[in-house]
Amino acid sequence: MSFGGEHEIYTLQRWMYNHRDPSISDVTREFVDGLHSFMYQATNESFARENGIIFCPCRKCLNNKYLDFNLVSKHLYNRGFIANYYVWLRHGEGCRDSARNSNRNNGVSINLVIIMI
Repeated sequence: MSFGGEHEIYTLQRWMYNHRDPSISDVTREFVDGLHSFMYQATNESFARENGIIFCPCRKCLNNKYLDFNLVSKHLYNRGFIANYYVWLRHGEGCRDSARNSNRNNGVSINLVIIMI
């Protein structure tokens, strides 16, 4: 199955790693626009809507902490994304032919995506 080229995902998500513009010492416009798209995707998943939290994929939290939406957005704006998080598996992306399992983690229900190979 082809999705328009082997490296297309890297091109589509390159904004994630174009975080700071050294010439102005601030976050790039491309990053801010992409961050808005990411947050829209991540916060519209059913688990996120029901619980008001998502995994934080910033460089410090490493996709291991559930935090509220505003805090995740602030973390990403200030810290940027973890390395190589091109496919947002914990934020609604993945194979369309996936099986979803329910799991319990510290009293929080999590939808795990199992990629079918």
